[in-house]
Amino acid sequence: EKLDTLSLGRGIAKRATELLDAARSGGRWLVLQNCHLFGDWMPALDRIIEGYTAAAAAGRRSAHQQFRLWLTTMPSAAVPASLLLRSTKAVVEPPRGIKANLASTFASHPVTDAM
Repeated sequence: EKLDTLSLGRGIAKRATELLDAARSGGRWLVLQNCHLFGDWMPALDRIIEGYTAAAAAGRRSAHQQFRLWLTTMPSAAVPASLLLRSTKAVVEPPRGIKANLASTFASHPVTDAM
């Protein structure tokens, strides 16, 4: 109920910024998916987050206490290093080998009979 998600891509900058502002002020969680596909907007996102950080360091409340921002990305040079340095990172790596990979896939997404 307090979670919004947005898959990033071309032409979505305005919507992403609006959702980010609403989540920040309203104490919502926001997941921005596929950041690596929207490299043009990553420097702008970095500046926005830098502004939040600077305001908090100056003792000004820049975001609702419950606000959380989650970013998903593949490894990419499009994501600024400064944004990565300010982030808590979690890495998910696929299992090694085709047998382990298939077993993991079927365990997480069970195949069901649709008929």
